[in-house]
Order: sequence, then structure tokens, then C-alpha cells
Amino acid sequence: MITKTINADHVDKNSVAVLSEDILHNGNADVSLTIPYLHGHYAAAVRLGKAYKSAFAAAGVTHLSVAPVIVNDLQDTRHAVVSYQGLVALPPASCTRLPGHDGATSMSDEESYQYGCATQMELSKMIADPSDLLGRKPRTQFDSRRNGQMVDPYMKGTQNKPLQGYQASNIGG
Repeated sequence: MITKTINADHVDKNSVAVLSEDILHNGNADVSLTIPYLHGHYAAAVRLGKAYKSAFAAAGVTHLSVAPVIVNDLQDTRHAVVSYQGLVALPPASCTRLPGHDGATSMSDEESYQYGCATQMELSKMIADPSDLLGRKPRTQFDSRRNGQMVDPYMKGTQNKPLQGYQASNIGG
């Protein structure tokens, strides 16, 4: 779960742009925004929530739920909280750090260590778009017969028609 704080006084378009990019790239589609308000200021919190909702929608995040929450202290009304589930690549659950990484270890720690786990742990941090590991849905809106008609003549060795226009022998006299 990823939580970020944003301005609760006005819509911060910079924060919306940065968060939207991260949500669209690494997050789940469902996002929640919690807006704190003092007693008697519910309508202002709802207006701010609607403004943030439209700002996020303009940036491509369409599944945003807004929850105004009453607080007792003025200090608590400064920041709203955006929460969404992030997608990260992780090594296998059985992987542990290399023995000795954090100090001295025992022989039993070394015997139970699965070699290669440290590499898998570091490699999982380098994956820029973890959703690639999930695969892609087939793109059914494209007709494969059309693509085949473009490739078939090439595969059969059919000669291309001559190009119309200048030829190298006609240039330069």
C-alpha cells in the first residue's frame, strides 16, 4: 500500500501530475483520497475533494474515491492522504539476505542460505515496470488477417513494384 500526502488547502497540480504518473505506471486503478476538515467545514472538504477528483481524472486516474474525515486539531488539516496499492516486483518469499550482510552470522545461517537469492533480491528492485511480468492481454481489436496480407507477399518472395520518381542514373547528367 502506498500512501502520499498532498496539500489540503488547494489543488496542487504538481503533486497530482507526479502521483498520477506513478499510479498509472505502478499502481492499482483504485485510489482513495482522505481529506481532513474541522467541524463546520464539511462543505469545503467536499469541494476540495471534487476539485482533486477532476484534476486526477484529467491526468488519467479515473477511479478515485474521496473520503472527508473530521479532525479536532487545525494542524491535522494541512495534508490530505492519497492511498493506492502499488505493484512491485519481489524476490521469492523464501529468499533471505546473504549471510554476513548485516554482520556476523553462524554456520547454520550459511548452510540454510539459498545461493542466488541476493541476486534475485537486487534484480527485483531494477524492474522498471512490474506489470510487464504479468503479461499482456491479447489485443483483439486488431485483425490478424490484415497483418498477414502485408507479410505474405514478402514471405513468398514476390518482387516489389518499381518505385516511381528519380533514378540514380538520371541525376547529375
